[in-house]
Amino acid sequence: METIIFLSLIFIISFSCTPERDKIDYSIEKLKLALKNNDQKGFDSLILNQLPSMPKDNHYELLLSLYSNSELALNGENDYTVLNEVNRFGQKVIKLPYYVGLDSITAVESLNLLLYYGPKEYFPMDKFSHFETEIFYDKDLLKQIYSEKLKIDFD
Repeated sequence: METIIFLSLIFIISFSCTPERDKIDYSIEKLKLALKNNDQKGFDSLILNQLPSMPKDNHYELLLSLYSNSELALNGENDYTVLNEVNRFGQKVIKLPYYVGLDSITAVESLNLLLYYGPKEYFPMDKFSHFETEIFYDKDLLKQIYSEKLKIDFD
Protein backbone atom coordinates (compact mmCIF):
# COMPACT_ATOMS: atom_id res chain seq x y z
CA MET A 1 0.00 0.00 0.00
CA GLU A 2 2.79 2.40 0.91
CA THR A 3 4.50 1.59 -2.38
CA ILE A 4 1.37 2.49 -4.36
CA ILE A 5 1.03 5.81 -2.50
CA PHE A 6 4.73 6.54 -3.01
CA LEU A 7 4.58 5.75 -6.75
CA SER A 8 1.40 7.78 -7.12
CA LEU A 9 3.08 10.73 -5.43
CA ILE A 10 6.11 10.49 -7.74
CA PHE A 11 3.79 10.25 -10.76
CA ILE A 12 1.86 13.38 -9.70
CA ILE A 13 5.03 15.36 -8.95
CA SER A 14 6.66 14.41 -12.26
CA PHE A 15 3.67 15.69 -14.24
CA SER A 16 3.33 18.88 -12.21
CA CYS A 17 6.97 19.87 -12.83
CA THR A 18 7.07 21.64 -16.17
CA PRO A 19 10.53 21.87 -17.71
CA GLU A 20 11.98 25.34 -18.13
CA ARG A 21 11.80 25.18 -21.94
CA ASP A 22 8.04 24.52 -21.76
CA LYS A 23 7.55 27.59 -19.59
CA ILE A 24 9.59 29.74 -21.96
CA ASP A 25 7.64 28.39 -24.95
CA TYR A 26 4.40 29.07 -23.06
CA SER A 27 5.38 32.71 -22.45
CA ILE A 28 6.28 33.16 -26.13
CA GLU A 29 2.91 31.69 -27.14
CA LYS A 30 1.20 34.16 -24.79
CA LEU A 31 3.24 36.96 -26.40
CA LYS A 32 2.10 35.83 -29.88
CA LEU A 33 -1.51 35.68 -28.74
CA ALA A 34 -1.40 39.15 -27.19
CA LEU A 35 0.03 40.67 -30.39
CA LYS A 36 -2.30 38.70 -32.66
CA ASN A 37 -5.34 39.89 -30.68
CA ASN A 38 -4.02 43.44 -30.12
CA ASP A 39 -4.16 42.87 -26.36
CA GLN A 40 -1.73 45.36 -24.84
CA LYS A 41 -2.79 44.53 -21.26
CA GLY A 42 -2.06 40.86 -21.91
CA PHE A 43 1.28 41.86 -23.43
CA ASP A 44 2.17 44.08 -20.47
CA SER A 45 1.13 41.39 -17.98
CA LEU A 46 3.90 39.14 -19.31
CA ILE A 47 6.54 41.63 -18.14
CA LEU A 48 6.85 41.43 -14.38
CA ASN A 49 9.52 44.02 -13.74
CA GLN A 50 8.81 47.35 -15.49
CA LEU A 51 12.02 49.35 -15.11
CA PRO A 52 12.23 53.12 -15.64
CA SER A 53 14.82 52.51 -18.39
CA MET A 54 12.28 50.53 -20.44
CA PRO A 55 10.18 52.41 -23.01
CA LYS A 56 6.73 53.14 -21.59
CA ASP A 57 5.01 51.22 -24.38
CA ASN A 58 7.76 48.56 -24.79
CA HIS A 59 7.59 49.38 -28.51
CA TYR A 60 4.18 47.72 -28.50
CA GLU A 61 2.85 49.76 -31.45
CA LEU A 62 5.91 48.92 -33.54
CA LEU A 63 5.67 45.22 -32.65
CA LEU A 64 1.97 45.28 -33.45
CA SER A 65 2.47 46.97 -36.83
CA LEU A 66 5.15 44.45 -37.85
CA TYR A 67 3.36 41.39 -36.42
CA SER A 68 1.64 40.15 -39.59
CA ASN A 69 5.04 39.87 -41.33
CA SER A 70 6.94 38.81 -38.24
CA GLU A 71 8.80 35.59 -37.64
CA LEU A 72 6.35 34.85 -34.81
CA ALA A 73 3.32 35.04 -37.09
CA LEU A 74 4.87 33.29 -40.09
CA ASN A 75 6.91 30.61 -38.33
CA GLY A 76 5.16 28.06 -36.14
CA GLU A 77 8.36 27.28 -34.23
CA ASN A 78 9.79 29.33 -31.39
CA ASP A 79 13.32 29.53 -32.77
CA TYR A 80 15.18 31.39 -30.09
CA THR A 81 18.81 31.44 -29.06
CA VAL A 82 19.94 31.33 -25.47
CA LEU A 83 22.40 34.20 -25.17
CA ASN A 84 23.20 33.64 -21.52
CA GLU A 85 22.16 30.74 -19.29
CA VAL A 86 22.76 32.84 -16.18
CA ASN A 87 23.75 36.50 -16.49
CA ARG A 88 25.20 38.52 -13.61
CA PHE A 89 21.69 39.07 -12.24
CA GLY A 90 20.86 35.35 -12.31
CA GLN A 91 18.57 35.69 -15.36
CA LYS A 92 18.36 33.48 -18.41
CA VAL A 93 18.55 35.67 -21.53
CA ILE A 94 17.11 34.57 -24.85
CA LYS A 95 17.07 36.28 -28.23
CA LEU A 96 13.92 35.77 -30.26
CA PRO A 97 14.07 36.85 -33.93
CA TYR A 98 10.94 38.91 -34.53
CA TYR A 99 11.15 40.66 -37.88
CA VAL A 100 13.50 40.46 -40.85
CA GLY A 101 12.78 42.51 -43.96
CA LEU A 102 12.44 46.18 -44.74
CA ASP A 103 9.47 48.12 -43.46
CA SER A 104 9.01 51.19 -45.66
CA ILE A 105 7.13 53.15 -42.98
CA THR A 106 9.54 52.72 -40.06
CA ALA A 107 12.78 51.80 -41.94
CA VAL A 108 13.16 48.76 -39.67
CA GLU A 109 15.42 46.14 -41.24
CA SER A 110 15.33 43.66 -38.41
CA LEU A 111 14.04 43.44 -34.90
CA ASN A 112 14.87 40.96 -32.16
CA LEU A 113 13.29 40.54 -28.77
CA LEU A 114 15.60 40.05 -25.82
CA LEU A 115 13.63 38.22 -23.17
CA TYR A 116 14.93 37.85 -19.64
CA TYR A 117 13.66 35.10 -17.33
CA GLY A 118 14.25 34.69 -13.63
CA PRO A 119 16.09 34.45 -11.41
CA LYS A 120 13.92 31.45 -10.58
CA GLU A 121 13.94 32.30 -6.89
CA TYR A 122 12.17 35.62 -7.51
CA PHE A 123 10.27 35.42 -10.79
CA PRO A 124 8.22 32.63 -12.38
CA MET A 125 9.82 31.30 -15.56
CA ASP A 126 6.64 31.73 -17.61
CA LYS A 127 6.89 35.54 -17.51
CA PHE A 128 9.63 38.00 -18.42
CA SER A 129 11.60 39.63 -15.64
CA HIS A 130 12.86 42.13 -18.26
CA PHE A 131 12.13 42.83 -21.92
CA GLU A 132 14.13 44.65 -24.61
CA THR A 133 13.80 45.28 -28.31
CA GLU A 134 16.92 45.19 -30.46
CA ILE A 135 16.12 47.25 -33.58
CA PHE A 136 18.24 47.69 -36.70
CA TYR A 137 17.31 50.38 -39.23
CA ASP A 138 18.08 50.91 -42.91
CA LYS A 139 20.02 54.16 -42.55
CA ASP A 140 19.36 55.43 -46.08
CA LEU A 141 15.62 54.86 -45.82
CA LEU A 142 15.58 56.41 -42.35
CA LYS A 143 17.30 59.53 -43.71
CA GLN A 144 14.74 59.71 -46.51
CA ILE A 145 11.84 59.36 -44.06
CA TYR A 146 13.28 62.07 -41.79
CA SER A 147 13.93 64.44 -44.66
CA GLU A 148 10.42 63.98 -46.09
CA LYS A 149 8.42 63.97 -42.85
CA LEU A 150 10.43 66.32 -40.67
CA LYS A 151 11.95 68.45 -43.42
CA ILE A 152 15.48 67.79 -42.16
CA ASP A 153 18.22 68.40 -44.69
CA PHE A 154 21.12 65.97 -44.21
CA ASP A 155 23.27 67.33 -47.02
